[in-house]
Amino acid sequence: MDGHWDTETLEDALAVLGDLPLWMLPTERWNQIGTILDRMERAFTAGDDEELRRATTDLELFGPVRVNRIGTREVDRPDPSITERQNRLVNAIGEALPSTSGRDLGGGDDRVTR
Repeated sequence: MDGHWDTETLEDALAVLGDLPLWMLPTERWNQIGTILDRMERAFTAGDDEELRRATTDLELFGPVRVNRIGTREVDRPDPSITERQNRLVNAIGEALPSTSGRDLGGGDDRVTR
């Protein structure tokens, strides 16, 4: 990227993406998360700061709720395709930040091998 990114947008995206591997959601929610990750990747690749911000907000909104409704379907961790996309975004966005030294890129050392 050419350095035009709003640092706060990138840091917000990394924060949400860093939490994603810990989420427990019903399968249909993971399908929606996959679509949002695709949007984030397209926005990042295109250098579209505003769309990356919108997609990050959507990802936060589709994340887990604190309380499950009675009768909620079983929940699972993300499947490997979701984790792979999450890893790609964490690495790419982390590299776009001015300096990632001392920053937690949201997944620790195991983010690449999940």
